[in-house]
This record gives sequence, C-alpha cells and structure tokens, in this order.
Amino acid sequence: MDYELTIIVDSEVDRSTNVWRNTMDLREDEGLSVLLKARYRQFLFGFGNDPEIFAHNVETLGINLEDVDYALIPCYEKEVLGGLWYFLEHNEKAKIIGTFDYRGWDLNREIKEKYGKEVWASGFSAYMDSPGNRVHSTGSIWRSPRPEHALYIQSVKGLIVISACSFAGPANVADFVESMNYSNKLYMYIGSVVPKMYYYTEDDIREMIEQLKEKKVKKVAPLFKTDDKTRRMLKEVYKDNYIDLGVGSVIGWY
Repeated sequence: MDYELTIIVDSEVDRSTNVWRNTMDLREDEGLSVLLKARYRQFLFGFGNDPEIFAHNVETLGINLEDVDYALIPCYEKEVLGGLWYFLEHNEKAKIIGTFDYRGWDLNREIKEKYGKEVWASGFSAYMDSPGNRVHSTGSIWRSPRPEHALYIQSVKGLIVISACSFAGPANVADFVESMNYSNKLYMYIGSVVPKMYYYTEDDIREMIEQLKEKKVKKVAPLFKTDDKTRRMLKEVYKDNYIDLGVGSVIGWY
C-alpha cells in the first residue's frame, strides 16, 4: 500500500472485531485527528479536541509523533487544536501548515515564539513531499463560510479527500478539489459529512447525498460531526461503498 490512514481521534470508536479486540482502551472525543502514512512521509491532520485523549490514543495506537513530517491545522476551531501543544512537545522537525484566518494569528505567533516554527498559512495549495508529490493541502476552500482547508491524495483510483469540519459542505469540497485537478474525479470522501453547519433537516441530508452522487463520488467514510441519521441515510444509498470508520480504524490504498 502506498498510503495508510489511521483514525486517532473521532466521536466514535471503531468497534469492529478486527480493531476493537486490539484497541479496547481507545477513547472517543468530539474532535478529529488522523495520521496519513505515505511511502516516504507522514502527515498529521488535526490534533483532536481534548489533549489528554489525543495523547492517550496516540500512545495506545503505538504512534511515534517524532516520525510526522507535516502537521496540518485544518481550521482554527478547538475541536481540531486540542493536542497541538502535546504534538509540538514531541516533534521538532514537522512543518506546520495552517489556513489563512485572522483568528489563528495569535496562535501562529505563539507557536513561533515557543518552538521557533513558522506556520505556513496561505490561501493557496501546499504541495507536500510524498510519492510523486501526490499529497496536498487544498489551501483555503472557496464557498466556505469559515476559513478551512482539506488534505487530498492523488491515488491510482482517483482523488481522496480528508476534510475536518467541512464548513463548505461535502459537495463544495469535492468541487474545489476537482477544480484543482481538472480531469481527475473524487473517488473517496473521508471526514465530516453534514449538509449545513448548524440546523438541518432530513430533506437537507437527502439533497446533500444526491449532490455527492451527482459528483460521482464512489465511496464515503463519515467521521467527526456526522450524526447517526446522516450515517444511516448514507449507508442506505452507498451500500457497500459506505465505509464505517472510527478511532482505531486503519485503511489503505495505492
């Protein structure tokens, strides 16, 4: 496998037999952190909500934070920033990538003062070193009511995107990633799958799923902030192309 994704923090723990027996001590939290291992580089996307839970799950999963080459701040919301300082205490080499957001300026300055690290924060895509430069940050996503960016991979089956809060909505995130890659289509969407930031109805969920199907997104793997009703409706539509993920899940692809 060229790529392996491990879920460190999520609102649900993966209780499937092949995971749960080996990781019974994992803890869930209302936050997100995932580790992407490429052939030559490792990428941490988000730091969870509670620093103690982030640290606990990192240790339980046997993850060595010193091996992380790039650490990405998806947005400046507390649900993805909790374990940031713990990470910085355990990693000296990683490049930190944020998104252009005035709310993050104080945090970025504090990171520089304490650890001598510049946070690369821009509205433009960041091409990161991996097999064939196939791992990227989107940069600031247009149509998003709050500044955010996503992580995406150019796999042999198509584009795979990992989104945290998905303020723009999954279909808009898919549009944005595809617009940067012309002929390539989104193969898999991983992350928050919600039609709106706050209140939404069953009709809103149905419309969102229809938009993803129209985009020909082949597989969906909901995480963080995706409620049970949305998960059930996604599973009904996507069937075998719906992937259950949670803390402790590991998936891979070429």
